[in-house]
Amino acid sequence: MHLIERYALSCGVKIGNPFIYPKFFPTVSQKFITFHGSSKQAKTYDYWQDVIDILLPVLQKSGIDIIQIGDKETKRISGCYYIAGQTSIGQVAYLVSKSHLHLGVDSFPVHFAGYYNKPIVALYCTSYTENSKPYWGDPAKQILIRPETNRKPSFSNVENPKSINGILPEKIAESVCKLLGLPFDYKYKTIFLGDQFNNMLDSVPNHVVNVQNLGTDSLILRMDFVFNEEIAAQQLSVCPCAIVTKAPLNPQFLIKFKPRIREIHYEIGENPEPNFVRFLQQLGIKFNLLSYLPIEKHNALKIDFMDFGFVHSFSKEPIDNLLELKKIGPIFYKSSKFTLSNRKIYPSKYAFLNDKPIESIGNHLCQIPENDDPEFWKEKIHFRLLQQKI
Repeated sequence: MHLIERYALSCGVKIGNPFIYPKFFPTVSQKFITFHGSSKQAKTYDYWQDVIDILLPVLQKSGIDIIQIGDKETKRISGCYYIAGQTSIGQVAYLVSKSHLHLGVDSFPVHFAGYYNKPIVALYCTSYTENSKPYWGDPAKQILIRPETNRKPSFSNVENPKSINGILPEKIAESVCKLLGLPFDYKYKTIFLGDQFNNMLDSVPNHVVNVQNLGTDSLILRMDFVFNEEIAAQQLSVCPCAIVTKAPLNPQFLIKFKPRIREIHYEIGENPEPNFVRFLQQLGIKFNLLSYLPIEKHNALKIDFMDFGFVHSFSKEPIDNLLELKKIGPIFYKSSKFTLSNRKIYPSKYAFLNDKPIESIGNHLCQIPENDDPEFWKEKIHFRLLQQKI
């Protein structure tokens, strides 16, 4: 039963047509789709940039723009006209009414699109689609996508991992093209989605970065790549940083830069240093503990670090069925984690170690290493792996 029907039954009233009062909002385009990609944590899809990257060339050929709506906290997606936080509900209704299609997650603009009988591509995850789908509009003009899983909906605003991230980006893009009557010839299929695909910007302490040119106010300082406290001090003087390290930092360094250190991610290796973590705790510096050790060695750490918090365990193993997939054809990766080093951009630690930079942060594809390099696979949670369609 749809939620509207449940409310009507509980209140003893009939369901009528809603009245929406749209308010004019100026647009830069006469042909556009509206895009609303964020809601509660569990409903916010992490691969929207990949979807938009696939869609943009197709839409641009037809002169169709993408207008991104939402609240002021909405993450900006490159390639869209960003007006999130600038519209009232009435203005959102106006924009949806003038759009060629609405794309987004399960939220109120979807119901506006249904009322105006617009084509809809919407993502559902935390509830049954039948309960919260658009009540108005032609179902033939609506593609409502759920993750392919046997799990029941969580009915929760917070999920970890998020079930919505199980939806493939190319499936969403193809659905948009289908409803708009546009050709779709994307040449790749996704074979793996990392569950931490949130854009991250790292910097190796072998140079000092001017963050104002990057549109951010902080960095993640990778002292596990290059351990250089002198350059780290210079970078912390420029902007606040989170720090990733395998080795303990000098106590005087920590005391001096405590106000500028947002948090420290300490990777525990073969020779753990509990006293380093104890000192961080005493200073009041926020920290996270992580380990890539085999499970038996990881379990042995628990007694040494039990007073400091949970030690998160990560794997350096390749994805399942890698050998079989390689037989089909080359495998490529797209990263959500970029590392700056000596004026170069690297999409992974493997690329950094082998000096394989990319030209820019954007729609890049890199081939995975031939050997099963652990330094590559330890970062797989930040990757989307693709293979050309046969």
